[in-house]
Amino acid sequence: MQTQNIAISEDGVHFTKYEGNPVIEAPSGVPTDYFRDPKMWEHEGLYYMVVGAQRDGKAQALLYRSENLLDWEFLNVMHESRGEWGYMWECPDFFPLKDKWVFLCSPMGAGERTTVYFVGDIDYATGRFVYTVTGESDWGFDFYAPQTFVDAQGRRIAVGWANGWDWMPFWKDWGPTYQQGWCGSLSVPREVVLNDDLTLSFRPVAELDRLRADMSAGENVTVRDGQRHVVQAGDGVHFDLSFALDLEATRAKQVDLLLRCGEGKRTVCTFDLEHAEMSVDRNDSDGWSKGKTHSPLMVAGSPRMEVEVIGDTSSLEIFINGGRVVHSLNVFAPATCNEIAVEPHGGDAALADIRGYALRP
Repeated sequence: MQTQNIAISEDGVHFTKYEGNPVIEAPSGVPTDYFRDPKMWEHEGLYYMVVGAQRDGKAQALLYRSENLLDWEFLNVMHESRGEWGYMWECPDFFPLKDKWVFLCSPMGAGERTTVYFVGDIDYATGRFVYTVTGESDWGFDFYAPQTFVDAQGRRIAVGWANGWDWMPFWKDWGPTYQQGWCGSLSVPREVVLNDDLTLSFRPVAELDRLRADMSAGENVTVRDGQRHVVQAGDGVHFDLSFALDLEATRAKQVDLLLRCGEGKRTVCTFDLEHAEMSVDRNDSDGWSKGKTHSPLMVAGSPRMEVEVIGDTSSLEIFINGGRVVHSLNVFAPATCNEIAVEPHGGDAALADIRGYALRP
């Protein structure tokens, strides 16, 4: 049974459970095993809480209100699926960006979607949220259940779980990390930005630049059709690589960015310029990981496409155009798989502003 409870702490280490628990139980019609993941915020002197739930096999976000954080009243079904967004919304988040409000969640039963967002408006009198724009915050396999906070600079920062449900032992065996004695990690922190078209960008926070070392640079490079151009970035395992694809000078129909290559293994990030699609294929990455991600690639009318890749021992996080499109995946290639290369097909590719960095521990 899932209920909402309170524990009180003065130091964040020692907690005392509230004697009035549980403070919220699942409403009638909501299964008690689908009523979880509360997220709270304050608005105009009142406290609000959104809880992920389900009714009649469809996902819901339930909104509660309180004056004192102890006594809660049900306000409304804030947001719900008609079936197109799955049967359960895990780890919901709700926050303002400029003059809009954002509902963020990880849907279960919605295909390949791991984290989606909705941008719209809320009527606090009725507790109802209405969205006008929706999108995916990450198109990869391993970015789940992100939560956000506001930092001292006023930025909205998101951090996600850098794994996915296929890690659960009833599907697999926790992956290669089980033998290494650890399980799970977090994504790099990302600043959430509201774009002019009301879509969201999730870009790496600027502070990550402090980890950079030993830059390898290349201003302008033309890679011929079918040739392989090796790019230097740190040790090829722990790195921060950025470059721009000059779309006006590029004639290639497809450009492959080859990551973590060696010993017959590789992860292939493909920019299909002819069909405006991006994919990341990890079927040959490490002998364990499987799958190929897909997303649209908005390039029409743009003079260039910005690419940034942050790699670590077991992860690749790929950001396009300042985080408008992101693919995050776990990859468990050995450290000897450390070559990075660009390979165009159907024409030449023009690269600009290549910057490769090692990452400090």
